[in-house]
Amino acid sequence: MDTKTNVRLTNMIIRLKKIKGFEDLFSSVSGTQFTRYFIIGASSFFLEYLLFFIFIKVFDLWAIYANTIVFTIIFIYNFIFNRIWTFQSKGSIKKQFLRYFMLFLFNLGATNGVIYLFSEIGSLSPFVSKIIVMCAIVPWNFIMYKKVIYR
Repeated sequence: MDTKTNVRLTNMIIRLKKIKGFEDLFSSVSGTQFTRYFIIGASSFFLEYLLFFIFIKVFDLWAIYANTIVFTIIFIYNFIFNRIWTFQSKGSIKKQFLRYFMLFLFNLGATNGVIYLFSEIGSLSPFVSKIIVMCAIVPWNFIMYKKVIYR
């Protein structure tokens, strides 16, 4: 990156830190949490994608059905490891699970919608669509986990 770009990025981060709710996203604790979130996310990404591939190629399921099944399986994995290791939360597991479940339903609807749009209406492979949607929800989920679910 050139100097102008670095200055713009630094200024943007400084402005974001001043917005209520964003200030702690740039702390060292958040950096550690994001690193852990990335590790859990990478492992669940590979597991989720592998299962998605198997359900489509081996069991000949429609991409939307495969995504729904796989997303549900990964739901438990992510909840447990993000709660215990990433955010080290001591809050009410019932409240967190309910919030996580609501986010899960939203994300499931959104991912199925994008996969349908890209693969069924567009001409993109469901495997490429799945990767796009999985990458798109990473920052959204981190913020929701940190600010809403595991706070």
